[in-house]
Amino acid sequence: MLILYVLISSESAFIQAFGIPSISTVSVKAKKMVDQPGLRYSDTIVFASEWIMNPLDSERARLSLNRVNFIHSRYRDITNDQMVYTLCLLVSETFVSRHSFYGLPHSRSHLSQPEMG
Repeated sequence: MLILYVLISSESAFIQAFGIPSISTVSVKAKKMVDQPGLRYSDTIVFASEWIMNPLDSERARLSLNRVNFIHSRYRDITNDQMVYTLCLLVSETFVSRHSFYGLPHSRSHLSQPEMG
């Protein structure tokens, strides 16, 4: 069930992060989000799952965080503030979804549901 929360949260976090012009500019310039959005999304799910399911000081979480830092290190335009903001979105969205403090607001509930019709 946790992976479902991470999936829902990742979609919402990416959409919110892309609302920040400096983040969307860097992401489009790097071309990964444009050319291979599924790869970035699936990588994020794998990495975030490691951080959420394991203590942050565990070997698995540390390896995952190191890999994320390595991947992003070649993109000099990404600031630490942008990385922290995006990470905070992912973690907070997952936390809210998982613990259902507010549930997913109706305006975001469509993000993980296939369109019927």
